[in-house]
Amino acid sequence: MEQEEKRFIKWVVILIACIVAAVVTAILVFVYCPASTADGTTSNSVQPLREQITFTSEQLNAAARSGGTTSIKVQASVEPYNAENSKVDYSVAWKDAPSSYTKNVAEYVTVRQDSDGSQTATITCIKAFTEYDVVITVTTRDGGFTAQCLCTFSGKATSLELSIAGKEQTSDNARGTYYLLDSNKATTVNIRATNVYDCVLNPRYSLSVNVPDVTLWRGDCSYGEYGETYFSKVWEENLKTRYNAGKLFSVSSISNGAFTITTKKSMEYGAETTETVTDEYGLITRYGKDACVYDPYDMGTGSTNGVVDIRGKNTSNVAKIDKLCYEITVTEQNSGITEVLRFWVSI
Repeated sequence: MEQEEKRFIKWVVILIACIVAAVVTAILVFVYCPASTADGTTSNSVQPLREQITFTSEQLNAAARSGGTTSIKVQASVEPYNAENSKVDYSVAWKDAPSSYTKNVAEYVTVRQDSDGSQTATITCIKAFTEYDVVITVTTRDGGFTAQCLCTFSGKATSLELSIAGKEQTSDNARGTYYLLDSNKATTVNIRATNVYDCVLNPRYSLSVNVPDVTLWRGDCSYGEYGETYFSKVWEENLKTRYNAGKLFSVSSISNGAFTITTKKSMEYGAETTETVTDEYGLITRYGKDACVYDPYDMGTGSTNGVVDIRGKNTSNVAKIDKLCYEITVTEQNSGITEVLRFWVSI
């Protein structure tokens, strides 16, 4: 009887040892991915497999120039280090893509293990992917434990495009290339940040306005029945001062890759108010206040109405206005790329 008890105890101990060993293995065999958000880099060195790798357009460009590939060699860690079976399998798939999505992920990102079951593998970005991210999954052959690495793509802008729907730029020898905007109207300017892969994620824009530091002659004027111009007084005013007073145009902040220019009066026609009267001869006269002394054809019509050297002031304005443009500079802050929109305001 004593011998049977010893035999029973022996088998119980062996059974418990087996259970403990199995539990320990099940608990400790897993793939370990150190958390990191650092960008992936093309390198021959082995890096710990991390939770996220970001490939960039700069890397793809550099690889294309050198004839190489945009790759990163990684290693998944299986614990315990002396596990009986430490082999793993890598797989690659689109993250959260619907079943109807037909693009082959292997045309964008591939993963190649060094050997069958190897913990080290090379992840290669072949071309830009923007619609969905890519997920690399590592699975242990013993127990089927998994860990994942998210692959994303990002690219800095290399150029900016500013456009106005329905408007083409015009060009002349004096002003160069510019948009001619309508007065008293809101115009939307669209911004598009691009690179060779047409992939710029989360661009950040800022803008600045430049009004020429130019002083022009202005005056309270009236227009005669036959188009002649009369000035009751004339004064000088700087364009920057006028812009800061809100009399030229206003610019909205950037939203959803666009901003709005709201123009006021043209410099060619600067009347604040217009009214109709009948004089003693029954003639209709139009009055305009705060207008620019400007006669682009130098016809010399009208009377100075006591204002000295109106023709000289007009000539001075003509020489300046025909060369003026307002400028709005847009900057994509991630890349530092800038583009300038030049415009003037028509009558």
